[in-house]
Amino acid sequence: MPAGMRTARDTSVWLMAETAWLRDAIVKKCEKDYFMQASPVQVLDIAIGPRGNVHCVLSDSAHSMGAWLQPEAIAEWQSANPGLAIKQLNGTIVLPNEYCFALDDDHREFAIYVERFESVDLSPRPEGDGALTIGRPRSIGDEPSLQALFMQKRKPDATDAAAA
Repeated sequence: MPAGMRTARDTSVWLMAETAWLRDAIVKKCEKDYFMQASPVQVLDIAIGPRGNVHCVLSDSAHSMGAWLQPEAIAEWQSANPGLAIKQLNGTIVLPNEYCFALDDDHREFAIYVERFESVDLSPRPEGDGALTIGRPRSIGDEPSLQALFMQKRKPDATDAAAA
């Protein structure tokens, strides 16, 4: 095989095209208070905050959304993967075992808090910000049906009262 040629492993069999798990899970939770079993997601754009908080983007290949990997989840992952740095999660595939959705008023969209996850595919990805993104995920915040659902679920604030 020629040097630099991508293999099937580069695009990962763990994420099926257009799974839309993130969108479907939000809708089921908000409309029916139904908890949907997670599907594998890709971890992208990891940022470590000043207090060790880990923020990232999760993508199911159809949609992406902001996420917080909780400290307990990171500690458990590091214990299971000694010698790997948190940044090495970038581009990998994980399965959220415990999670909850929240309303992110700053960005006016849903966010996900991952309390436990397991690594599904820790294949090495390109270094730095060049992690290969699987699929062409669209931000959950750009989905009109989810924008409307977000507005229904959020609490009115002073700005809303002044506009009325």
